Amino acid sequence: MNEKKGLRIGLRWRLTGWLVLMTGGIMAVVVTQVRQEISDTLEHQIKERGLALARNLAGSCVEPMQLPEERTLSLMLLVKEYVQTGGGLRARNRLLTRKGLGAQVWEYVKRFGQEVETKGLRNEGVLSTVVVDAAGQIAAYADAVQDQAQWFEQIDRLYRPEIETGLVGPGDEFKIWNSRARNGMYLIAVPILIQPLSGGQETQAQYYGSVYLAMSQGLVERTVARAVAYLVLMAVGLAVLGMIVGIFIAAALTKPIRLLQSGVQAIAAGDFNKRISLKRSDEIGELTDAFNEMAKGLAERETMRGAFSSYVSADLLTEIIKNPDVMKPGGTRRVATVMFTYFGIHDELAAMTERMDPEALVRIINDYLELEVRLVTEHKGYPDKFIGDAVVAVWGVPLETADHAEKAVRCAAAIKQVVAELNEQRARQGLITTEISIGVNTGPLVVGSMGSEGKKLDYTVIGENVNFAARLAGAGATIHGGSIWIGETTYEFVKSMAQIKDLGPMEFKGLGARPVKEVLGVKEN
Repeated sequence: MNEKKGLRIGLRWRLTGWLVLMTGGIMAVVVTQVRQEISDTLEHQIKERGLALARNLAGSCVEPMQLPEERTLSLMLLVKEYVQTGGGLRARNRLLTRKGLGAQVWEYVKRFGQEVETKGLRNEGVLSTVVVDAAGQIAAYADAVQDQAQWFEQIDRLYRPEIETGLVGPGDEFKIWNSRARNGMYLIAVPILIQPLSGGQETQAQYYGSVYLAMSQGLVERTVARAVAYLVLMAVGLAVLGMIVGIFIAAALTKPIRLLQSGVQAIAAGDFNKRISLKRSDEIGELTDAFNEMAKGLAERETMRGAFSSYVSADLLTEIIKNPDVMKPGGTRRVATVMFTYFGIHDELAAMTERMDPEALVRIINDYLELEVRLVTEHKGYPDKFIGDAVVAVWGVPLETADHAEKAVRCAAAIKQVVAELNEQRARQGLITTEISIGVNTGPLVVGSMGSEGKKLDYTVIGENVNFAARLAGAGATIHGGSIWIGETTYEFVKSMAQIKDLGPMEFKGLGARPVKEVLGVKEN
């Protein structure tokens, strides 16, 4: 019983999931890199912009700083022009409110990456501008998030730098600080200097004060969030596209796999004629060809099994199927044991066979042949062929065995015993009986599939030792029906397990004088 499997996820959805994950991973890397690049670029640009504004403001403050009686009003008009104005309350809130990057990205995603409209907005991102005189007192002040009435309250107060910032002096060109004050800002400081004319001689510039301009870091974060939102939307689009492509690719892959699956199921059900018709010049095509070759091979083996199952034992057939090369056309020399059996019908019944119907006579002969073939297969032998009413069987081929002679002699003894029992039964029924004369010989044989390849092939044995086995069976049928005669070589293999009678040398046509032994019985295993 198969164990219960976990949740089954089809190849189509696995492939689609991997494509989506791969797309998401790539986009995550891209987003990280792009975010950093945009953030660095924008930070540099905003600082450069703020520095330019601060320098312009410092240059514009030179003249008012030299006129104490008009300084405050002139400077206030100047600093007012540099802070963010317009856009209403929403723009003011955006100047101070900083959300997390994820929240900002989500806001842009909901608006499909569109920026909030900033109609009429000037100097976006400039939080404040402060002009400080040489004594360190505030000479002018403007703040984008305070009412203008509060600006004048800062005049003549001592300027105190924000946390993480500092002061700029007459010897500095400019200074820029990153500060978390006011929810994140870049504070840019530029000195107010006047370079007097000195007729070509180098003189020290006169220091009148400093300009401090604060830029919101939210400009960078909002721009980065907007870019990331675009990338997120693009990633979602690519993920959807990847899913669609993955479904089509998976469908193209799973269709032939399902065909192969159906083929495997058919093979498992015993349909070895199943073939997959799929023309592809890729790995799946190669797999399909391999499947068809496998099915063809299994069909051939099944045909072989069916063809030989009536003639050889199941164990021998299994070995032949495992090693089909032994049945290929060609010959080899092998030491094996051959058995011939001949009918010896009693003379007094010979006349009756002349008057019998051919069908009845064939049925009688087949009864005996069936008995012999069954016993040959039970004793692991290979029924080679029928020659009229004679049976030719061989041990030691097509697969080599060490005890081929012993198996053959035991089979011969079993045939003699069973034939005697069958004759007794047939005699009681008044039917024709017969004796089976058996000749067994061991020696080198020529073994192989002979005939016309592609037309008709017989796996058989030939040679002098085969002829000698035939002569032994024929002589036994003539001289003493129902006997088992063996050659000298076979005797050497079986003398310890059989009761043997020495018949002495006998003359055989074409073979000369040969020693012959008769098997009277065999010992049990």
